[in-house]
Amino acid sequence: MDVLLTFTGFHDPYFKGLVDQEEHPGPILSLLATRSFDHIFLFDTPSTQRVTGETRDAIKKIHHGSEVHVLEINLAAGRYRPQIAEKAPDDDPAQLIRETLAIEREIAEGLEKLLKEIEQ
Repeated sequence: MDVLLTFTGFHDPYFKGLVDQEEHPGPILSLLATRSFDHIFLFDTPSTQRVTGETRDAIKKIHHGSEVHVLEINLAAGRYRPQIAEKAPDDDPAQLIRETLAIEREIAEGLEKLLKEIEQ
């Protein structure tokens, strides 16, 4: 099963050429002209809702074998959300370092043992 995951952009589904103002397929339709997908997931943001709908309709019109899904994504949703930090542990930092070193030694000993077994 071939799946395409893509955001829609302002050149989708079509865009006007700079010189001749002729309409050209946008990035998504250009890709679909070269290969097919069973499922196409269009990631829609609040600022691209119109072009996402137009892109979905264009794909459905041209690529009947593809199932098109629109997923709404608000990338700014958590950007300004207040963060709640947890209190730092009261553990003695020196003790935490000693425990970490002990774990590291166990790992190193295990790797040395494994290396000896492999080399035999």
